[in-house]
Amino acid sequence: MDMMRSYLTEGTEETVTGGSFGAEVETQFAREDGRPIGKDALRGIVGEDLPKVFFRPVTYDLGRQNIEIRIDPQPRMSLLVEAIREGLGWLYEKMRNVGAYPIFAPMPFLNFSGQLLLLDDPRDQIWLEIDGASALEKLARTSSFQLHVSINPGDAIEIVNSLWGVGVHEWDFPNDALWKQYIQDSEFPYNTDRYGGPEGFCDLAEYCSRLHEHNVVMHIGQVCNRPVREICPDPDLFLRSVWWHYRLRRFGATMTVEIRPIARRSDEANIQTCLEIVAQLGL
Repeated sequence: MDMMRSYLTEGTEETVTGGSFGAEVETQFAREDGRPIGKDALRGIVGEDLPKVFFRPVTYDLGRQNIEIRIDPQPRMSLLVEAIREGLGWLYEKMRNVGAYPIFAPMPFLNFSGQLLLLDDPRDQIWLEIDGASALEKLARTSSFQLHVSINPGDAIEIVNSLWGVGVHEWDFPNDALWKQYIQDSEFPYNTDRYGGPEGFCDLAEYCSRLHEHNVVMHIGQVCNRPVREICPDPDLFLRSVWWHYRLRRFGATMTVEIRPIARRSDEANIQTCLEIVAQLGL
């Protein structure tokens, strides 16, 4: 069994399709004058006790104005909706305390002339070396909403193919143009379908085979450009660097499908989109 297939399936066989739902939410913030917030704004929530709905701290997502929260997997979609509202309500209140306010749009600072790119994590500095500042600056201006749904390995490809058939990426995703520009402008020679991905698969073996067409770009804290089969990368880091619209992930003993092409809109609009996706999948 190849490396990616083994990583995704061994130990996740008991995952229940539709047994849990999680989310990642990126929100861009502005000051009262409409300008993007600076790095200092996040100091208002660093060190605070986080609500139980989070399973990792609040973080920047490339841009100094773009803040991401992740919501713990919930056993029902209705509970995820409650957790999203609770988590975002908490975040907005904390940000208001430092004079920062959410903007419910995927690219509100697209034409801002200053630099928004913020790379705090040492690993992010490697992305700077991989892509170049100009390419990454584009991604620093986008925000989205990702839905995670638990999925049994035996159902994985049927669900992925269903998502392509439903065409979630065509519903409302203006971020698409900027992502494609990022792939084109990056200093790294990405395959063109490293973003978006193939539109369907015969089976899980083909899914993993197509993953193996993409080289590892980061390995042991260094820039790398070698096939997956030649080295033993951090499998999750590799999967996170292949930006398919509907990508399979693993969290502990649970396999999930991450549904990525959801533009950041109002909280209720994003929640409604998630409910529609789950309904379309029959979960």
